[in-house]
Amino acid sequence: MRRLLLVLVLVLVVLALLVQRVGSPLRSSPPATTTVTVERIERIDRDEGGGAVRGVAPDGRAEFVYTLEDWRAWAEEHLEASLGGPVRIADQAMPPDTFHGFGAAALAPDGERLFLAAGTYAVLTTVSVVGALDTRSRDFEAVGEPARGDVGEVAWSPDGRFVAYTLDSARAHGDGLRVDDMRALEMVRSVAGEDLLEVAAASGFTVETDAREWLPEIADLDWSGAAELTFTTADPVDEAAAEATVRWRIDADGNALRLEGATPR
Repeated sequence: MRRLLLVLVLVLVVLALLVQRVGSPLRSSPPATTTVTVERIERIDRDEGGGAVRGVAPDGRAEFVYTLEDWRAWAEEHLEASLGGPVRIADQAMPPDTFHGFGAAALAPDGERLFLAAGTYAVLTTVSVVGALDTRSRDFEAVGEPARGDVGEVAWSPDGRFVAYTLDSARAHGDGLRVDDMRALEMVRSVAGEDLLEVAAASGFTVETDAREWLPEIADLDWSGAAELTFTTADPVDEAAAEATVRWRIDADGNALRLEGATPR
């Protein structure tokens, strides 16, 4: 009889423990995960002097800040590996601490990447390391070829694959144009005034302009869908028409550079 009572007591204790556990599910449930929601970035603000960029949410709050010091820390560890060597101007190596600021910043159509250009200067020459900053992780990836000049006007293709931008030199704004593939992180095409004059001459135009003296003033970058880019330059044929401009068209892959809507003369 005593043994039966002990068994009953043990059974009641076990049942009590089971009821307690079932009645308190939070004790045995795994901790809930916390999801951090990143607001949509509406615009990018760049500090005067290029010391930092800010992603601004629709309500005006700064959703993130990325500073030149952040970029230099990345560059100390990754820049030479990304470019296959140091950045050079003439024979002078340009370490990360010589980069003076962000010359340009432009948000991708999806708001998740930021085209960013960090510049360094020596011997009357600017070199810009360009790449994409992830607006969520703040990871930067560089295009494998630095750009020669200060980045001016920037235009993303509608599908977010390509970025076109003008390059300012010591002699003029819009002295060159470059198109980069931001998925492959490689340069697609670089265009200078000499290239434009060669295309104009090959298209049947009478070009007497000296490429060394002509200022193309490349501007008004505009993507026609995802496959073609148009832009304007000063008239390469009629130097007397100082205010005249002509429009060019180039495929996204860098091919088929041509004058748009112009008649040889």
